[in-house]
Amino acid sequence: YTKSSFSENERKIITLEKQFDLDNQLELLEHEVIHPEISSLDMEPEITASLPGILVVEDSYDLRSFIVQSFRNEYRMFEASNGLEAIDMVQKYSPDLIISDVMMPFMDGLELCSRIKKELATSHIPIILLTAKTLLENWIEGLESGADDYIPKPFNIRILEAKCKSLIENRKRLRKVFENSLEPVSEDITTTRVDEQFMQRTISIVENNINNPEFGVQKLANEMCVSRSLLHKKLTAIVDLSANDFITSMRLKKSALLLKKGNMNISEVAFEVGFNDPKYFSRCFRKHFGMSPTEYINNKVRSF
Repeated sequence: YTKSSFSENERKIITLEKQFDLDNQLELLEHEVIHPEISSLDMEPEITASLPGILVVEDSYDLRSFIVQSFRNEYRMFEASNGLEAIDMVQKYSPDLIISDVMMPFMDGLELCSRIKKELATSHIPIILLTAKTLLENWIEGLESGADDYIPKPFNIRILEAKCKSLIENRKRLRKVFENSLEPVSEDITTTRVDEQFMQRTISIVENNINNPEFGVQKLANEMCVSRSLLHKKLTAIVDLSANDFITSMRLKKSALLLKKGNMNISEVAFEVGFNDPKYFSRCFRKHFGMSPTEYINNKVRSF
C-alpha cells in the first residue's frame, strides 16, 4: 500500500496510534529503567526478610497487581487468585496479614477466613476482607467469619494501607504487653479465642512446672499436645519468642515477683524458678531486665 491508498482521516488515525504507542513506551522506559522505584525485590535479602509479609488473595489480576505494586516497598508481598491457592501460600510463607476478596472461585474469602481463624497454626493472622457487597448482613457475615476488618469496593488504596499498618502495629503492641507484664494475661495479648485458649494453657503449664529445672520445650509441647515446630511458630507469632525463650522469660518474670515479696534471697529465688546455678540465673536476669537481681531489689522493691 502507498500513502494514496488511505484517506486523510485514516492517515491521521494511524499517525495518532503510533504516537500514542511511542509515548507509552517512553514513559515505561523512564519509569522502569531510567528512574526505577526501589522495591522489596531490589533490597538485600536480610532487609527483605525483616519486612512484614502480606498475602493478597484476589481473582482479579489487575486489582491484585495494583495492591501488590502499591505495597511492595514496605512489605514482602505474596499473591493468590483464590482461597485454595491462599491456603497453600499461608502454609508455605506464614504471612503477617492477609488481604482477601470475598467473591472468588473454588474457595471464597469467607470460607478462607473461617478456615484460617479456626486452625491453631494460622489463627493469629489478621485478615482484611474486600467486597463489592455493601449490605449490612454481608458486613456482619464477614466479621462473623473472623475477619479483623472489612472494606467495601471500590476503596481508596491509602485507606487499605492504613488499615494494614494498624493491624500489624497492633500485633507488635500486644507483644510489648507480654514483654512488659510480670503476670501476663492471655486475653490481653491475643486477638482470637483460639489464640487466647492456646496462651492460657501454655502459661498455665509453664507456671505449674516453673520450679522444675528439667522442664523444657519438648515437655511443654507434649503437655500442649502439639509439635515442637507448631509450638515455636505460635509463640513466635504471638509473643515474638521461641518456645525455649518463652519458658525462660516466664521463669524470670516469676523470679521478679518473688524478689519483690522479699521472702527469699537471690539463690533461693533462683532454685524456686528452676535454675540450678544462681550465677547463671543472675546473668539471665540481667540480660532480661537490664540489671542484676540485687539492683532490681534496690530499684524496684523499695519503690513499692
